[in-house]
Amino acid sequence: MIKTKHPSILKEFEQSLIRDYAEIKEYSESTINSYQEGIEPMLSWISKKKNISDDNFKVSDIKTDDVISYRLYLSREHRNKRTGNKLSQTSIATLLSSINKFCEVFRIKSKLNSKDRSVHNNSVYLKFKIPQKSAVTRELIPLTKDELQLVFKESKNTTNGKRDYAIMRIAYDCAMRRSEVIGLNIDDVFREKREVNGVERDLPYARIGNLDFIPKDNSDGKIQIDEETYRAIEEYKKVRNPYTKIDNIDLKFQIKEKEIAEAKQRLAEARDKEQDWEIKKYENKIKSLWVQRNRLKDEIEMINDSNKTMFLSSQRKRLSDSNVDIIYKDIGIRTKIIEKKLFSAHIMRKTRATDLDRQRWSLDEIRKVTRHKSIQALQRYIHRTQDEVNEKLYQSYQNGKTQMTEQPKEPQNSKYELLAKMVKDKIITKEEMLQRLGL
Repeated sequence: MIKTKHPSILKEFEQSLIRDYAEIKEYSESTINSYQEGIEPMLSWISKKKNISDDNFKVSDIKTDDVISYRLYLSREHRNKRTGNKLSQTSIATLLSSINKFCEVFRIKSKLNSKDRSVHNNSVYLKFKIPQKSAVTRELIPLTKDELQLVFKESKNTTNGKRDYAIMRIAYDCAMRRSEVIGLNIDDVFREKREVNGVERDLPYARIGNLDFIPKDNSDGKIQIDEETYRAIEEYKKVRNPYTKIDNIDLKFQIKEKEIAEAKQRLAEARDKEQDWEIKKYENKIKSLWVQRNRLKDEIEMINDSNKTMFLSSQRKRLSDSNVDIIYKDIGIRTKIIEKKLFSAHIMRKTRATDLDRQRWSLDEIRKVTRHKSIQALQRYIHRTQDEVNEKLYQSYQNGKTQMTEQPKEPQNSKYELLAKMVKDKIITKEEMLQRLGL
């Protein structure tokens, strides 16, 4: 239970929640603590308003009007202690959820109570409507070509410019999820020799993401990346600053484990001889040694992870979700794109999928880049502007049709056939072929 001025009330709430709802739902300790944290401010406010000491304050002192008054206080008068601002809708919703559960629990518990106007009474059960987020949300619209280049340019000017530029480049090339950016390791970006049209070429690759998300025909997760992206990562690696291993830390860890084993042996001997003071001595010693041992273990794991992780935070640790969100927000503000559209960690992924579709890649080919499990999931990432739709409608009207019933035929000329063969042999990319054809 949380630290509180009203332990008896919150303890009663906890016991009722566990007992009365056991058949419906089993609440975790963290959920119960969350409810108690939301209820505690209301109890303090009501007891102060009624001028009742915390020791004498009981559930029966809480009247319906008190709870309603507190609800109005939350939305009209209450201020955030740190910022001095009114509570956000999200904060109010969290508190109201706890208050509703509090009223519900005591209503269920006391159906046969007298007809006083307390929350025990079944007839005065309160349930406040939880404020919802606005239904109007901005859609995640892919970046235009100019916006994408602006993002690449401005990402170089941030506090960690080389890191942020490398993140933007590889996030776009590989249509990466936020979790994949975080999970990328040093060994996941590499060069590999491959024979193309009889010529051995040294090409850059990235191995991306959890294998569960990768289609079976791309089970190793290996995706070819642009040379500029590889150069950006190599430049970042020159300034990357991981934790360095502390001298003899592995040896210190082994010594602690040995000391723990010896202390356990001495403890067993003391128990056999029934030496109470020796037993207490070695029990305390083992506890102390375990704390020291676990600290060394955590430090070793942190150092090892820091050394293998590709993108590090300013604390030289693996990036967190909030770290990545801050990077994108910073770049969105610098480019002013955030003023026009939603700019989040998923925008590069959606932009890449849309760009490949505009370059006439098939959905199955795009799926191998984005690593979607199904075509249906991928289709949500492909965005067409109204101008693009109108252009297709114009073309269909010019052809005397109201809808596109046939796939457009590929130009059958010698230049196209030559370029198509070069793409098949992986000498050039589809983007380069389309550029040479002027499409």
